Amino acid sequence: MVVAVNDGMCILLPDSRQGELKVFAKDLTEAAESGTGIETLGGKYELHDLVQIDANTAGVIIGIEKEVARVLTNNSTMQNPDVRICRESDIIRKLQTNRTSAQDANNAVINTGDYVILSEGATGAKGQQGVKKEKGGT
Repeated sequence: MVVAVNDGMCILLPDSRQGELKVFAKDLTEAAESGTGIETLGGKYELHDLVQIDANTAGVIIGIEKEVARVLTNNSTMQNPDVRICRESDIIRKLQTNRTSAQDANNAVINTGDYVILSEGATGAKGQQGVKKEKGGT
């Protein structure tokens, strides 16, 4: 939230941390949607948790609002993301991520700590490299 504007500088009071933040007014843009600052759902689920919605559907919590979470599911594609609005009662359980693995485009297993190179993805993502990390990593 912008609390003051003076000589091309804006003073912000962010939801996620305490204290003021000073930025140039020219660097600000209006957000299409605003964050709620809420990071837990019912005290059981947190932002970025891997959860099971039904027997065939799992996903990662990408946003939490007052009584619901937005979950990006395993039914998503790059062209058609499947984001579901779930109440706490819609989520069966949190999945443990310390022993999970994934598969690449060639069905090879990718484990935590493996080095990967993106072969497709959002604009600018192709060719990026990194190490697969557990929940909370980048």
